[in-house]
Amino acid sequence: EKPEDSFVAIQNRDHWFWVDDRDRASKARFTFLMVLFSLVETGTVTQAPLVTIPIN
Repeated sequence: EKPEDSFVAIQNRDHWFWVDDRDRASKARFTFLMVLFSLVETGTVTQAPLVTIPIN
C-alpha cells in the first residue's frame, strides 16, 4: 500500500520506496537532483527552415 505521508513514492515489485514529507533534508536533495537533471536534459532542437531570397 502506498505511503500516505510521502513527498515522492515509487513501487518496485512488491515494495514501496519513498521520501517522507517531513524529511526536509531528503526533500531538498531530491529537489536539487530533479532540477539538475532537468538542466542537463537535452532535447532535439528544431531549426527554422532556411529561406533564400535571390537578389538581382
